[in-house]
Amino acid sequence: MSLKKSLILKCYNYPYNNTDNTKGFKMVAYSQNELVSSTDISKQFGHYLSNVSNGIVEKLAILKNNKIEAVMIPASLYESLINLLDEKENEEIIKTIEKRIITPNDNYLDGNEVLKELNLSLDN
Repeated sequence: MSLKKSLILKCYNYPYNNTDNTKGFKMVAYSQNELVSSTDISKQFGHYLSNVSNGIVEKLAILKNNKIEAVMIPASLYESLINLLDEKENEEIIKTIEKRIITPNDNYLDGNEVLKELNLSLDN
């Protein structure tokens, strides 16, 4: 699996998503050795951290009351994920700017008129 695809699959619970945490994303499959209870994590944190850091397991899903609450991934993978999200956000900003550049001025509303219609003011 490519790094980018792997990151996208792992970010389905990231807060940028819809409230159901799955829409538009594939669910991540976990093998038995990638599932661990929060109790076991607290008792053997160093062991599990070492397994993730050394690539023995790709990820660890931490369960609380038999529900995945968090996923432990290597720091380098997390940093790559954040960089991809930043790139995606930058792409969206560029698209917005490009749309605004080609939008005729007549399509824009005058800010002062909008404030006046809403009985608002920028003054205190």
